Amino acid sequence: MVPKLKVVEFPGAAATRRHEPSLPSELPAANDRGDKLFLALSMLLAVLVRLDFMRATQWSIDADEAIVGLMGKHILEGRSLPVFYYGQHYMGSLEAILAAGSFALFGTTPFALSLVPLVFAVLLVPLMYALAASLGGRFAGRAAAILMAFPPSALIIWSSKARGGFIEVLFIGALALLAAVRWSRSKPGDLRYPCALGLLLGIGWWVNNQIVYFILPVALGASLLLLGQLVRGELPLRRLLAIVVAGSACFFVGGAPYWVYNIQLGFPSFGMFGLAEGAEVGKQWEGLFSQALPIIFGAVRFWHSQELFPAATAVAYGLYGSAIVVVTLSFRRDLLAALLLRKPLGSAAVGVVLLVLPVSCAVFAMSSYGWLFQAPRYLLPMYVSLFAVAGIAVACIARWSRAVAIAALLSLLGMNAASAYLGGRAVAGEPIVYGGERVARSHDELIAALDQLGISYVRTNYWIGYRLAFETLERITFSMFQEPHQIRIPEYERGMTPEQRESVPLVLVPSEAKLVRRALEAASIPFSGRSAGGYVIVYNVRPPKRAGDKIPQSEVASVSAWGEQDAKLAVDGDFSTRWGTGSPQRPGMSFEVRFRRPVRLYGIEYDIGRWPHDSPRGLQVEVVRPDGSRQVVLDAERYAAFRYLYQMNGGFRFDFAPEDASGVILTQTGKDGRMDWSVGELQFLGVADGTQ
Repeated sequence: MVPKLKVVEFPGAAATRRHEPSLPSELPAANDRGDKLFLALSMLLAVLVRLDFMRATQWSIDADEAIVGLMGKHILEGRSLPVFYYGQHYMGSLEAILAAGSFALFGTTPFALSLVPLVFAVLLVPLMYALAASLGGRFAGRAAAILMAFPPSALIIWSSKARGGFIEVLFIGALALLAAVRWSRSKPGDLRYPCALGLLLGIGWWVNNQIVYFILPVALGASLLLLGQLVRGELPLRRLLAIVVAGSACFFVGGAPYWVYNIQLGFPSFGMFGLAEGAEVGKQWEGLFSQALPIIFGAVRFWHSQELFPAATAVAYGLYGSAIVVVTLSFRRDLLAALLLRKPLGSAAVGVVLLVLPVSCAVFAMSSYGWLFQAPRYLLPMYVSLFAVAGIAVACIARWSRAVAIAALLSLLGMNAASAYLGGRAVAGEPIVYGGERVARSHDELIAALDQLGISYVRTNYWIGYRLAFETLERITFSMFQEPHQIRIPEYERGMTPEQRESVPLVLVPSEAKLVRRALEAASIPFSGRSAGGYVIVYNVRPPKRAGDKIPQSEVASVSAWGEQDAKLAVDGDFSTRWGTGSPQRPGMSFEVRFRRPVRLYGIEYDIGRWPHDSPRGLQVEVVRPDGSRQVVLDAERYAAFRYLYQMNGGFRFDFAPEDASGVILTQTGKDGRMDWSVGELQFLGVADGTQ
């Protein structure tokens, strides 16, 4: 059912309409059959476009969405209610709570999860009508509504992504802007709107801190409104203070989960409000204008740099830049009067909507999240202001030429259509796992193979594992393997030791499976392999009983290494100490151990200790024989495989054919622009007396 929407004309609109006989503002009232039909058709279009994109992705979700789904599943099962997205102190759990409700109605499925953001995305259509119409008339409302119904591909894609409140914050922000506009036209001293605004913005603060894009403009507008009423004698100071206190109190009530959590735990959520380092700010500003905004406008697609068509970016900047200029010039007198506190905010409330645009750009470019300008999901809230301003601009143009206004609106819709469908649907690719290979769209074949093999616990990548867990309703869970190493559900790790984890089956993409197989074969570890659904399952991993005892530290005669740090710290038996190069890794750095007498070596254990980022980027290990000759027991190629397989365990062990050795030399073959090469503890396996 389409909600009943009340349109509030801005002051002076009646006089203007006398010169625009064909303006939509002369059509029947907003609650008549024509408007209801228009909004119903627009919402239907919104649903169809988004379902078309979802169908093109085979209704799949990514791991970040799966985590929201797992949160919803846990809520439905009666587990403790999470305050935030699992594994972090921000992005509130509202979406997961709503997902639990969707699961109760439709079952715990990816589609039921996607319904939550989809519903909010569709409800944004009539909400955008109400917001734009309240400032620029019905033509503005219709234009804004149709732009929201069929937006650029970035918003279409994110309209069904349950990623922790990205679409919900657009809805809350649009409601807040509408409440701010209504407040600007209400009687002085009215408490309803400031309280409603406080609640909305407080909920938004908990759901997703991108609500700050709306908080700052609304706060400025509210300040001008209240100060103007105070200066003109329309509002007593006591009433003004009551409004400020009531609105602020409602803000904290709306965001109560956020504030209670942070008070109890020492405000960890505040850690996300970091600014970019000085050198990065300039890059992020440049990226904002060269890549992020063209993506938001629809001239470029997510993670792309190539324009959809020649000069697409210039066209997009021209269209939206012109809209901003038209609205600013059309309302310039009202805006100036409101700034000088001479007139009620009234029609100048459009300035609050306009201000969302520069605030969003500035906060994004200066924050620690601004590096994501090739995938600017943190700029999605701009669409609320962008479409409202575009709709108002189209209505302003229609006062002089309806044909030009319609041409402008069609140009914007054409840009959106090109963004979505030119050259094929702008369907986002699945996350990359390794070597350019992506997560599969469907896990049906993989799940069937794992069930057939009787495997319910695997080691795999973040992007594969959380999807498996959700899609199987946690019948199959996993331990984290390789980056991104973000553990969202700690109990999945099961507290296993590195040795126990070594025998857990792996689910890998083919390119990483080759690397892992090389490492297992080099370590003489038996295993089985099977392909399924674009993945390789490595199972029946049977680490052999390791031969050799640890050579006593007393058998080490000397240790020498590159640099000035004490090399003996790497063989002192203390895992809290280390040897490090003290400078970035580069080829040729070495670490050498000499024994008091020849020993019979079977293998080496390398522990990185507390410095996982200092693991050698490349490594060659040689045994120095008693006669002085050298034998390479681990070359750089095999080390690369070892490093990939074992890096999450903090080090590795490798065994080799027995060698009589008077020493061992480790040589760095890789490089790193920033990180040192460190050895936490090095242990040698074999027999100290030189006999087998």
